[in-house]
Amino acid sequence: MTVPPSPPAALPKKRSLAKGCGIFAAAIVGLFVLSAVIAGIAGAGKKGTAKAEAKPSAPAVSKPSSSAGLRSKPTMTSSSRATSEAVLPPTEARKKAAAILHANDSYYQDEFNNGVTVTLNRGNPDSFPAFHTWQQKAATDVQPGMDAFKRADALFNADDEPASISDWQADNGQLSADIAQLADDGLGVGGPDDATYRQKVQDDARKFPHDFQTAEADADKVAAGK
Repeated sequence: MTVPPSPPAALPKKRSLAKGCGIFAAAIVGLFVLSAVIAGIAGAGKKGTAKAEAKPSAPAVSKPSSSAGLRSKPTMTSSSRATSEAVLPPTEARKKAAAILHANDSYYQDEFNNGVTVTLNRGNPDSFPAFHTWQQKAATDVQPGMDAFKRADALFNADDEPASISDWQADNGQLSADIAQLADDGLGVGGPDDATYRQKVQDDARKFPHDFQTAEADADKVAAGK
């Protein structure tokens, strides 16, 4: 018996060209869309970062620097410099004022020197009346200095008054204070603690010359119009 031949094996079906092209095109489109999405996300991130960086911070309040102040300060001209300088008092007024001040310094110097003499002489016969007379006056003898200042100061006006005249007022006041201290220390001389108070008088005598020279220097500055 003859066996009929087997039918040939079925060949695999070929994908149509159109279908293959479609799949390829779809793949390209998908890739493009994916790239666009990634690019969009990255761009959004950069944009957000840029906005965050570009966001202005609150303005800081800064103090003006010293250099800025120097730059803004106008240059003083020779005319404005002359106007800003103190007016020099007339020579005659300066000389008269200084003479008044020197005379008062000398007045207190004499009073102090006399006080040292009568104080250290306490304990000797007839010494009490001299010390008592001096002590009663010297203990509060501030008025002569005040009067001298008023007379000297009246020789100037508000524009030409030397600054040193105020220095003299304070330093001359120290002279009267030194005399008051001597008058107080002298009360103990000749008493139970005589040695201690005599030493205090000697200390007073060493201090006064320095204070006297300071007041005299102030009077010299008044004469110079300083």
